[in-house]
Amino acid sequence: MKRILLTWAHEVLHRASTGSRVSGRHGGRPSIAKRFVPASVALEGERPREPRTAWKPCLLAAGLVFAGCWVAGASEFGGTPQERVAAIQAAGYAKDASAVDALAKAALDADPAVAYAAAEALGAVGTEKAAESLLKAWASGSPATLANGLLRCAEARREVKDTARARTLYTACHEKGTTAQQAVAALGLAALDPLNAKPAPRTLELLRDEAEWTRLTGIHAAVRDADAATLPLLFELSMKPDESGRAATLALAAMAADGTAAFLYEEMKKTGPERLKTIELLSARGQPDLVQRLCDVSLYALAGVNAAAGGAFRTCVRQENFAQALAFVFGPLPSQQRDPLVSALASAAQQLPDQSRVMSDMGNQFAKTEAASKADLLGLLAGLQTEGARGLLVAQAKSDDVELRKAVVRVFAKWSSPLAVAPLLTIAKQDSERSVKILATRGLLALLQKSKLVEKKEQLALLAELAAVAERAEEKIAVYNIVKTMGGKEADTLRLQLAEACGATDAGERVVKAVNVGGPAVGVFEADSGFVGGHTFSVNLEADVSDAVGAAPEEVYQTSRYGEMSYTFNGLKAGQAYVLRMHFAEPFHSKPGRVCDVLVNGKAALADYDIFAKTGKKMKAVTERAEVTADAAGKLVVVFKTKRDHALVSGLEVLEAGGQRAEVRGRKTEAGGLINVLLMTGANNHNWQETTAALKSIFAESPKFSVTVVENPWDMKPADIEGFDLLFNNWNTYGKDKREWSAEMKAAFMVWVKKGGGFFVLHAGGSMFYDWEAFQSLTGGAWEKSTFHPHMQAFTVSIADKTHPVTRGMTDFETFDEPWQKIGNRNPSRRVLVSGVVSKENKGSGEPEPFAFVTELGKGRCFNLVLGHDAKALNNAGCKTLILRGSEWASAGDVK
Repeated sequence: MKRILLTWAHEVLHRASTGSRVSGRHGGRPSIAKRFVPASVALEGERPREPRTAWKPCLLAAGLVFAGCWVAGASEFGGTPQERVAAIQAAGYAKDASAVDALAKAALDADPAVAYAAAEALGAVGTEKAAESLLKAWASGSPATLANGLLRCAEARREVKDTARARTLYTACHEKGTTAQQAVAALGLAALDPLNAKPAPRTLELLRDEAEWTRLTGIHAAVRDADAATLPLLFELSMKPDESGRAATLALAAMAADGTAAFLYEEMKKTGPERLKTIELLSARGQPDLVQRLCDVSLYALAGVNAAAGGAFRTCVRQENFAQALAFVFGPLPSQQRDPLVSALASAAQQLPDQSRVMSDMGNQFAKTEAASKADLLGLLAGLQTEGARGLLVAQAKSDDVELRKAVVRVFAKWSSPLAVAPLLTIAKQDSERSVKILATRGLLALLQKSKLVEKKEQLALLAELAAVAERAEEKIAVYNIVKTMGGKEADTLRLQLAEACGATDAGERVVKAVNVGGPAVGVFEADSGFVGGHTFSVNLEADVSDAVGAAPEEVYQTSRYGEMSYTFNGLKAGQAYVLRMHFAEPFHSKPGRVCDVLVNGKAALADYDIFAKTGKKMKAVTERAEVTADAAGKLVVVFKTKRDHALVSGLEVLEAGGQRAEVRGRKTEAGGLINVLLMTGANNHNWQETTAALKSIFAESPKFSVTVVENPWDMKPADIEGFDLLFNNWNTYGKDKREWSAEMKAAFMVWVKKGGGFFVLHAGGSMFYDWEAFQSLTGGAWEKSTFHPHMQAFTVSIADKTHPVTRGMTDFETFDEPWQKIGNRNPSRRVLVSGVVSKENKGSGEPEPFAFVTELGKGRCFNLVLGHDAKALNNAGCKTLILRGSEWASAGDVK
């Protein structure tokens, strides 16, 4: 059977690649046809049940071969049933003719799994003797056990022109086999002797058969014969979630029958799942006119079409229709449908051969695109790191639109090319808007930490320029932390200058020892040494070092060691205090789960540490510090103990202790000064790591805010909130995690608010302290028993109060978020600023629901924003505006 299906695949490949009516970028997409062979080759209902281990790939069989369980010419297959099956399979994989006698005996074994494997192996061997052995076994054995072997052997004899034995084997299956076996045998007989073969079931009958493998046979015949009459049934089968559905999908992708594309285009007019399926199929066929047909906004009324069309655009966009695709995506297509298609166009643009024409098309589109959509259009340039792309970005950087200039900076910051350095530096120096300059400064800082982007001397010169340009202490400190990792006289001089400019005592931390764990020497980091245990792991992925304090070079985070391991640092001063700085980045997982403890000289330095839980992102760098003391022998022994999965670390530094780290201290805002925000996070029934990172990025875009993050707010003391203007709450106690403030902290918080403190509640940040009535009154509303939300969806956010300082001048906007309905209200004086209606058809209440509201208490204020379920929702332009304006109003009482 396997050979039949392989033959079938070869036929499909041949049709798709030679004179085929299946056209496209890849000449008929043979890669699709090649996948036509199903993963399993057993007939439905004919493969006997056997232990799972008996059917592992040939690795097990090969292992048994080398273990001596089976050798060529063996007269018996011994061991447990599983071992016997594996050894028999090994004989089949080897096509060992000397094992035929033993296989013939095994084909009559009482264990059906053993007999089935032996028949398959005999079929694989395929010699005359193997054929005779199979026919003898067939006389008394079970068709369900032996049929696949006979059919496989028949194909083998047919290949060597032994027509007589092939016909005998096929005829045996046709006379005694099941419906599916008879169908396959009939096809084999027809191939041997088309004029005199016994009649095979018609293809349509096979496609309608209840047995899945009979349907698979029909699918094979339909593709082989390019039978247009089977198209409706094939399409119907392609909608099924089983093996025949997958095979029918691949068949339609490779079908060479006249009218296949026309048939699929007719199906695309339907308004159900058929539309999505046909887009998938037409895309797989590389249909050259598909892009033009998908430039029809009416198609996108059906949910999911944008994602399907994105895949089609990625496959089918050519040089000649790129401009048309741009015009559609950034013209009539609704903005909320745009993301998958923008991503597809970005990918396609990088592959098109005439890049100068791509730049010309994009330049023309920029001239026609509305300002609100230009930021999305800029996204296409993130991967086109060329002189032409830089020219387009620089031109847009001169726009009067501040948000567009910010978008330009974000694109440049994603580049890994020195071409982005000069434009970012120019923007950081010259832009008229302070927030744009800050964003450019931070973007260039991130760029300079990428591997081998510029030489060290040039990097130091650029860092010195950025330090002079930077207006905020945060950026100066970011420069300071990079310089600290570089080493050398020039770096040391610049570091001291920066420490003085930041108004901080230079820690004077000298690197005593630095190890690039699992990797070669880089910068001040020596090659991996001093370890016991563990295994090395490396990746060729870009590391995000933008938020890591004292970050190492990017290469450090691209290598690591994992498992039970220790590192020993010798030659230190006995009993002296040091700082151990540990560098982490999660290189493999995309969710939390890797948990470890770190002990230094037997004392805990980190407990239950989860890299991804800390960073919220794969390959995002984070550093951890521990105050340590060398033992009496002048040693530090750093031990990594796995709690779950495997402990992992990327770099280790031992620093001479002393002084204090340069950092921004929370202080009460002076006139015209920064708004100091304490961002409370660390526990939430939402992805707080993701939303915290997004919030930090949003605040970093504005020159008005200085943000400090606390990830254990439940441990806060009254003194911890002094000096801050705003407490921003991305923490809740919903669910099992009930860690709350102490009574003392609750009382101090209320006094702080009444004296003029600002409080910002984000999304589920009010889902806490339900028994604390004063808190519920302050927040103005939270998730209560009657509250619900429909699925994440696109909806309109309406400005309900256009006179309030936060919403003054704002207009309605579209977003994609989690729209809470029937939120509670324990403060009748709350003022609703923003609302929205989600229809009952979309599982909403059908009534205006509050999405942002404010309350006041004494001299203090609270802003409650129900929007912002995840990072994508937070980064919506309207949502970001509400966050920044709401934070300013809550802290200062006005928005300037």
